[in-house]
Amino acid sequence: MGSLVEGHLGATSFGMALPQGLYRIVLRALRVLSPVLTKGESKLARGLRGRGDAYERLAAAATPLADRPVVWVHASSVGESLQARAVIDVLRGRIPGIHVVFTFFSPSAEAVQETFPADVSSYLPWDLPEVMGPVLDAVRPDVIVFTQREVWPTLAEEAATRGVPTVLIAGTMPQGAGRLSRPGRILLGPAFRSLRAVAAISKEDGDRFGLLGVEKDRVTVTGDPGIDGVRDRAARIDRGAPHMQIFGTGFRGEGGPILVAGSTWPSDEKVLIPALARVRESVPGLRLVLAPHEPGGYDFVGLGRRLAADGWTPALLRKVGEVHGVDAIL
Repeated sequence: MGSLVEGHLGATSFGMALPQGLYRIVLRALRVLSPVLTKGESKLARGLRGRGDAYERLAAAATPLADRPVVWVHASSVGESLQARAVIDVLRGRIPGIHVVFTFFSPSAEAVQETFPADVSSYLPWDLPEVMGPVLDAVRPDVIVFTQREVWPTLAEEAATRGVPTVLIAGTMPQGAGRLSRPGRILLGPAFRSLRAVAAISKEDGDRFGLLGVEKDRVTVTGDPGIDGVRDRAARIDRGAPHMQIFGTGFRGEGGPILVAGSTWPSDEKVLIPALARVRESVPGLRLVLAPHEPGGYDFVGLGRRLAADGWTPALLRKVGEVHGVDAIL
C-alpha cells in the first residue's frame, strides 16, 4: 500500500480522479491506518508521523497576539519553500511584527523549517474539515499564502467559510498538468476560484489558471520569487567558507564562468546538458556544478558519462577538497 500512496497524499495530486467526498473518505482511511504506515524512515512514514501531531503543534505555538497580523504560508517542498521565503523576507521588511506560520508537505522540507523566517513551523495537518477547521480557529490567520499550485481544497474551503483570504505566489501551471484535467477541475476548481490573487511566474502560467476558474483580474504576472531569493543568497555568500573551496581549487583553469545547476531532475538534465554543449562553443572556459534534487540513489555514473560524451571532464564530489583539475563537479 505504501507504494500506492507515497508521493500522492497531497490534495493536488491524490484527489485528481476523486470527487470531494471520496477524497475525504480516502484521507480519513489513511489517517486511521497511519499508525501502521509510520514505521521506518521512508518519506511516507516521516510525512505521516509529522502530520500526526501537526494540529497540536500549531494550536500550542501559534497563539497570535491581537495586534499582530498572522500570515500562514504553505509550501510543498524545498523549492517552493525557498520561493515563499523570498516573499516573506520582503513582507517582514514592510510589515514589522507579523506572525508567520509555516507549513510544508514533503519530508524534504524538514531541514528548511530550521532556517525559514517563521514563528512556528509544522507539517500541514490532514486536509479534513474536522482538522482544518479547529486549526484555523486556533491560528486565526489574516491571510493564507499557497505556493506554485499547491492549493488544498478543504483548507481553502474552511478558510473561505471564515472569511480568510487565500492567495497564490510563484504560480505555475504547466501545460497538460493533471489539475487541468476534468477530474482535477472538479475537485480543485472551487479552491482555485476562491483565491483572491494569483502571482504567476509567466503570462502563459497565468492564463492556465483561468482554466481552473480564476478570474483574469485576479492574476498578476510577477516572475519567479525564487530567482530573487537566489540573488539575495548569492550576495550574502561568505567566499572564504570551507565549502567554497571547490570553486577555487576544484576546477582547472582560472577566470572562466561557473554555472551552478541546483535541484535538477533528469527531465531538466535532458534539456540542460545539450544546451550547455552549445554554450561551450562560444564560452570554452565554462565550468559546471550540477546538484540533482535527490542525490540518494542517483545514477551519477550515467550522468558523468553523458557529460564526458560532450567533452566535459566530470568528477563526483564526496568531500570538499578531494576534487581537482576538472571542469564539471557533480
